[in-house]
Amino acid sequence: MSRTPSTSGPGRAFLSVLQDHFAAASRVGVSVRMFEIGGVAIRCEFAGTGLESVVTRALAHLEREGRGAGTLRLRGWDTASTGVALSPPTLSPDDYGPLGEILPIGDASTFATFTEPGVLSVFERETGTGTYWTADASRLPGWERAAPARSLLGAMLRSRARHIVHGAAVGWNGAGALIVGDGGTGKSSTAMACLDRGMAYLGDDYCAISLSPEPTVHSLFSSAKLFPKDARNVSPDSIREWLGNSGDDKEVLYLASGPERRLPPSLPLRAFLAPRFSNGVTSSVTAIHPIRAVLPALTSTAAQTPGTGGELLSVLSTLSRRVPCFELRLGS
Repeated sequence: MSRTPSTSGPGRAFLSVLQDHFAAASRVGVSVRMFEIGGVAIRCEFAGTGLESVVTRALAHLEREGRGAGTLRLRGWDTASTGVALSPPTLSPDDYGPLGEILPIGDASTFATFTEPGVLSVFERETGTGTYWTADASRLPGWERAAPARSLLGAMLRSRARHIVHGAAVGWNGAGALIVGDGGTGKSSTAMACLDRGMAYLGDDYCAISLSPEPTVHSLFSSAKLFPKDARNVSPDSIREWLGNSGDDKEVLYLASGPERRLPPSLPLRAFLAPRFSNGVTSSVTAIHPIRAVLPALTSTAAQTPGTGGELLSVLSTLSRRVPCFELRLGS
């Protein structure tokens, strides 16, 4: 039988409901894991047995020793392994934004979404506490497992001047390049080709960026999503395990840690690369106007990640004035 603490309406009262629900779920046991993302320490607390592996597998390369307080706190549970059910507030369709934003709850101090795979994400900026809930963690789709709690982590990192961006990132000789563009432009296959050839890898689909003390790109997830024909070209030494199909015709790979340089947590950002398929055999790089790199990064990120917009535009605009931008013409 599910234990369902009483709920109340949207707004501040709902935050208290979340706290009560997590406390109830914690009675079956809590696991604590520490991660450092973009230099920000995040203490993750998972009630029950269902959610921990789903969220932490793609973050494993960023795990840190200890069980300290952390700069931020992420708490999560699923109903299937704890028996504690949760229902978002009863609202009309007009109370939700286009990306699942819960408008009556979200404000300057609170981020709240309820998204398609049945995931509730809430971040209280005042306390630095994020909450992640789903009914059954085992039923979450491959794309959510490849980039778990992405919207919630994005809200948490924004509170510490780190910004998620839709893009891949690679590195060489201690410097990083951010590969930006719409879906299908070759970001993932380019990042994996770089990893296979000995370069560092910081992500194939989502990374984080920051301005201070210098332009920096940060790794988020150690996963990679590739079309099957591209996945077959990846060296087995680069793969930790296969998840299988992500649900959008791509295969999900979890990458082996290997030498520390191959999956660094952060690198100084030294270039923007905007890939474009060309008719030639060899690849080439040409300098471009910054807007040709900034605009695809902004529009694709804003279309997929709730809460981004004007702030990300400001950050990307500043970065593009400080970091050179190039078109990467991909040869066959």
